[in-house]
Amino acid sequence: MSDCGRGGGESPGGVSDSGASGSESAGGAGHPGACGQCLARTWLVARLAGCIEIARHQRRRLREILALSDEKLIAAVGGPRASAIADELERLDVDA
Repeated sequence: MSDCGRGGGESPGGVSDSGASGSESAGGAGHPGACGQCLARTWLVARLAGCIEIARHQRRRLREILALSDEKLIAAVGGPRASAIADELERLDVDA
């Protein structure tokens, strides 16, 4: 997953070097403060929440699970639905 721009040029208070708040500069009017990649990752984690919870109960470390790339996360916990979930993620329209 690439950097969505929250690290550079923005102060801890959410104001960028240009003076725009994080909600104005990062996500536009439709999604204040979140870039498309962050929205897609959030969707994916929510979609896999049940699978992630099962993996956690199997003593897999949550930190390590969530550190995986999208593709590896789907493969690691998606089970037999992994291919369908990957297809859903590919078709996801975060701008809608």
